[in-house]
Amino acid sequence: MEKYQIKLYSPVQVECEMPYEPPWMLGEDYRRLTHSEKVLCRDAVSKGMRKNRLHYRRNDSIQRKMLSAVPDAEIRNGRLTAVLTCSCIEPLTAGEKKILTEWWEDQCRNGYGRELRLTRIRAKKFGRIWVNLWDDSDWNIISEELNFENISERGVTGYHQSF
Repeated sequence: MEKYQIKLYSPVQVECEMPYEPPWMLGEDYRRLTHSEKVLCRDAVSKGMRKNRLHYRRNDSIQRKMLSAVPDAEIRNGRLTAVLTCSCIEPLTAGEKKILTEWWEDQCRNGYGRELRLTRIRAKKFGRIWVNLWDDSDWNIISEELNFENISERGVTGYHQSF
């Protein structure tokens, strides 16, 4: 049986504790990592994303076609991105892709993204880190069909859905 894959990419925000903060403060003082620092955390972010389970639970044609939806982290064009890799038994229609994208956006904002934010992740260089899949400014999901080579310095967040 042939499998079809769809990959949806979204920006990732990573924060770390300030080095002067004592452990009992529980991360009340933190800073956002730069793009080059986030790349160094790829393995830790990926492990944290795979630790949390994700299931597409809707009684529709997408659920009948989907075999798996696996969240992970990848480096694309020198930047850390979250990626949802969906394996399906047959290709999704344009409408189904749109519904899937909206579902992933909702998961980034609420369900899965909220669980990920609460997951304890340790990165060798930065200690305890927090991963956000939702950022209110210029946040968009893009599919793999978009050519990453053409992304400007603004990065992934400057592009809209490519379905």
